[in-house]
Amino acid sequence: LDDDVADLDLLVAYLMDAERFAGVALLGHSTGCQDAVHFVKTGERRGAVRAVVLQAPVSDREYAATLGGEAHEALARATKMVQEGRGDELMRRRDNYDGTPITAHRLHSLGAKGGQDDLFSSDFSGDERRALLGHLRGTPTLVLTSGADEYVPKHIDKASLTANIAHACGGEGEIVEGADHACGGDATGDAVRHMVAFIERVDYK
Repeated sequence: LDDDVADLDLLVAYLMDAERFAGVALLGHSTGCQDAVHFVKTGERRGAVRAVVLQAPVSDREYAATLGGEAHEALARATKMVQEGRGDELMRRRDNYDGTPITAHRLHSLGAKGGQDDLFSSDFSGDERRALLGHLRGTPTLVLTSGADEYVPKHIDKASLTANIAHACGGEGEIVEGADHACGGDATGDAVRHMVAFIERVDYK
């Protein structure tokens, strides 16, 4: 996330200084939601952010918990590597559920409770969630959840989770009914309408 924030800082600096933008809205999808949250907290140019959209924020930790023993073993291995100072080393491909290369630090960040990416889990208390997301208060924020997100375990109440995240942010929450994680197909238009309506209400001066 820190690397992503550094990249976003370069982009926002260009838009504000070279292109003379009055302000920017951040739209994060999936892991991009963590990037947006982290940027508003630590980015050097975070003062330029006028609005945030968190589209399909999910808990990688809670999804990984549904994958069974191999995922638990991989997380334990990553945690041990991080503790040994080997967090920048690559894990085995089969240690990541989608097979893409991943470092021990990154897997731990996604899968461990309290990891840097663990921002949207349903088992947080109100105080824990406010500590993670409360810095968004004062920045208009839309939490846009996919109603049929395949990365949200079935036992989780999406409406309640969306409301809890939005409350912690001081923002508003909407659910795109029937949408998968990517908001593909017919859901794309619904998602875009929600986002455009929200962004158009924001004062960018």
